[in-house]
Amino acid sequence: KQDFVKAQEWYLKAASQGQAEAQFNLALKYYFGRGGKQDYMKAREWYLKAAYQGQAEAQNHVGIMYEKGQGGKQDFVKAREWFLKAASQGHVEAQFKMHVTDKKAEGV
Repeated sequence: KQDFVKAQEWYLKAASQGQAEAQFNLALKYYFGRGGKQDYMKAREWYLKAAYQGQAEAQNHVGIMYEKGQGGKQDFVKAREWFLKAASQGHVEAQFKMHVTDKKAEGV
């Protein structure tokens, strides 16, 4: 049986110590509302912490959140910047999304 509350306690301890994978997993918890209320602002905060450490999946998620305006203002230019960071590490979804946001950013 999954215990999201206990998992969150451990992720929070590790994430607070700067562990990027824990920060990413904590962000997922907030993004999807696993074991509690969905909170896009907290999700973006934790995704950003992991993304600034170079975690490609987190960088992709930050791009998605900017693209969709989740947890803050919609910004296609910032979305593309984050997709580019993830794409440069070989993240395939980010490579695709980077080109899609190019078209959206042109309309800004």
